[in-house]
Amino acid sequence: MVLRQQNIKQKGNNIMKAGFCTTDISLPVGYNISGGYVRNLSTRAFDPLKIRAAVFSDGKLTTAIAAVDSCGIE
Repeated sequence: MVLRQQNIKQKGNNIMKAGFCTTDISLPVGYNISGGYVRNLSTRAFDPLKIRAAVFSDGKLTTAIAAVDSCGIE
């Protein structure tokens, strides 16, 4: 997991905080692959699946954005 936090100075004495994170969410080999009508177990991963997030806060309002490498979430 990679985590960064940064304070950004705005007009006046207000501080805008920003945090960023990314982590690997790949399923283990042997897990059932989504899609299709029959059971299909994975034998390897072509590329790691990631989730990336950014959180911004000015002390009054906090906003989070996440991007997920996935075809479906259960």
